Amino acid sequence: MADEGAPARPTRRWPPPEGAWFNVLGKAGLTTPVENALVRYTGLSLVTWATRVNRGLEYIPTLLLTTVGRTTGELRDKALGYYVHDGRVVIVGSVGGAAKHPDWYLNLQAHPLVWLTINRRRHSCDTYTASGDERDEIWSYIKDRIPEYEVYEKRAAGNAREMPVVVCTPRVPIPGLRPW
Repeated sequence: MADEGAPARPTRRWPPPEGAWFNVLGKAGLTTPVENALVRYTGLSLVTWATRVNRGLEYIPTLLLTTVGRTTGELRDKALGYYVHDGRVVIVGSVGGAAKHPDWYLNLQAHPLVWLTINRRRHSCDTYTASGDERDEIWSYIKDRIPEYEVYEKRAAGNAREMPVVVCTPRVPIPGLRPW
C-alpha cells in the first residue's frame, strides 16, 4: 500500500530529456560520430528529433555537410539543419549566437566546394555567403520558421558577429528537394 505522505514518482518521459542523450553520448565522446552516422545512413537526426519533442519546435530536416579542412585538407563532417529557398539549400552558421563562426563555415570559406548528404544521397555543391537583400530575404524566411533564431541573432550581434547564411547551389539538381 502506497504511503500517502510520500512524494509521487515522476512520470517517465520518452524520449528522455535532451540532457540525458547528450550526457551519455558526450561522456563517451560519441555525440558527433553517432549523429553524423545517423544522418548519413538514415537521413534522420537524433539531436533534431529530441529537440523537437522536448522543446515543442518544428522538425528541421538535417543534412550531413562535408567540407575540406582549411589547414589539414582532410574531409570534415557536420550534421546541420537546412532550409530550401528558391531551389537551393541554405544553412546557417549560428552556433547559438556564439562569438566565433563555426569551424565548418571557416572551412568552406577556404574551400567553397562541399558535399551535402541529404536523404542518404550525396550531392556536390558550390557555396557562397549570402549578403545584402538576398541575405535579408532568406534570413526572414528562416526566422519565420524558427523564431529561436531571433535570440541567436541578438546574442551574435552582442558579440559583433553576423551569423552567416550560406547558400549551397547543387552542381546537378537534387531530385525531390522542396521547402518544408
